[in-house]
Amino acid sequence: MAQDITLEQCCARFVDHLRQVRRSSAHTVDGYRRDLTQFANHLQQLSARNGEEINVADVDTKHVRSFISQLRVAGIATRSIHRKLSSLRALYRYYNEFYRQGLAAIDPCSGVTAPRAARKLPTVIDADAVAVLFDQHEKPQAGHNKADKVWINLRDLAILELLYGAGLRLAELAALDISSIDYQRKEIAVTGKGNKQRVLPLGSKANQAVLRWLKVRAAVANQDEPALFVAKTGNRLSHRAIQQRVARASHTLEHAQKLHPHLLRHCFASHLLESSGDLRAVQELLGHANLSTTQIYTHLDFQQLASVYDEHHPRAQLSSRQSRSDNNN
Repeated sequence: MAQDITLEQCCARFVDHLRQVRRSSAHTVDGYRRDLTQFANHLQQLSARNGEEINVADVDTKHVRSFISQLRVAGIATRSIHRKLSSLRALYRYYNEFYRQGLAAIDPCSGVTAPRAARKLPTVIDADAVAVLFDQHEKPQAGHNKADKVWINLRDLAILELLYGAGLRLAELAALDISSIDYQRKEIAVTGKGNKQRVLPLGSKANQAVLRWLKVRAAVANQDEPALFVAKTGNRLSHRAIQQRVARASHTLEHAQKLHPHLLRHCFASHLLESSGDLRAVQELLGHANLSTTQIYTHLDFQQLASVYDEHHPRAQLSSRQSRSDNNN
């Protein structure tokens, strides 16, 4: 027998379920909350207009289509519309499982399709341009007083090296703690989407950049702050702040191309794949969820991943060449 529950109550309990039972990340929980609140607000507007109250069990296809239509009129990006529709489907899977035992499932999203997104391949910066980017960023940057220039520059360079050298997502980088990196083994423990953890090889350039940053971090960070990257306040650097710092490095690129964290992640994958031809290893390093089916038939151990990285990633190759040159001098 179905329990009588309002849409707002169901949304709140579903969000609690994500946080407490499924242990979803705060970023994921906030995304679901925003999407479902927006849908609930849309239904409230419809209720006021039509003089009827719409509960969770009353929602049907016409309500969802009305919501999607409103989003399109408002100019919401196709990808965002797909995500909101996915959030609604997740809500009703939860509702059917916990509040409609023994009854026919309700799926107001059935038959509703979001607008198809045009497939746009992201722009890739060539490896030489990326090398120039890092070389330029090692020089003192304008826009800060002399006392701040050194630590901000070291922090930002370490951020850029990890985004490009390890292919991290923005959220993965922002969540890094000091304890996430094993500097002796040159490994980095990352928590990705769905709280899935993976261990990645850390190139010498990235490792060196992080170690240089750590030498000055203590003078900036609050005493008990575990975050690897911190702001002037001494607290963990926010997603938005990281985006702004990465964008600030764009001035070194030709044609004023805007730089953002995901572009560096894409460059990581493209340059490594171009050099190695090992799609399977690149996908493993990126931590893509769609690897689950192929993992049934094959598995790459960490040493193989590290070998592919060391042999083919431009920053790892650069470090190796420099080491050989130093030994010959």
